[in-house]
Amino acid sequence: MKLHELFEESKPDYYNRLEQELNIKRLGNGAFARVFQHPTHPEVVVKVFTDEDKAYIAFLKFVMANQGNKYLPKILSVHHHDHTPKKKIKDRSIDELVDNKYTLVFMEKLTPATKDDVTKFIKTVPFEAQHLKNNLKVEVPYRLGQLVSFYNAEWSDLARQTEDKDLAEVANFFVGILKRQIYSLDLHDKNVMMRGSQLVFTDPTS
Repeated sequence: MKLHELFEESKPDYYNRLEQELNIKRLGNGAFARVFQHPTHPEVVVKVFTDEDKAYIAFLKFVMANQGNKYLPKILSVHHHDHTPKKKIKDRSIDELVDNKYTLVFMEKLTPATKDDVTKFIKTVPFEAQHLKNNLKVEVPYRLGQLVSFYNAEWSDLARQTEDKDLAEVANFFVGILKRQIYSLDLHDKNVMMRGSQLVFTDPTS
């Protein structure tokens, strides 16, 4: 099927065809999206998300404007899909309205971050809040609990103190998210990944 033919499908139909008919491997999923392995390019994944996820759209715009930033995923292409079914808008359910607008993001394939990866990142960044680093000495079940505990002050400290321009750029974006309070940060183990030894923020907003 060619890409333009996709426009005849709702998101559930597209998911069903990918997984049931074409047996495309699903790598992960969340409340608004699923991520699939590209069938012919092992180094590429395809994220399919509903356009209701305004927080991710804001992050994606930031990523697209800063493709040289090593802390952000490399985007190959973005395809917006707006299928208009025959049924009139007033006769459609909320689910139908949402499922007819979705976006495909083709991006580089990354690997999951480990506790050691995150610990190394936290130990090397210049936070004034030393208690956050001290907490790393306490063994806790792996989740990005330390990153989740970073608030506006911590990201502001990081943006101001780091000599890494890429990291400062990301930190300032997070500060803006937290200040506006329109969206929130969502830094858990599925939303931070690795490009070799490089930590990458893949879906940090909600």
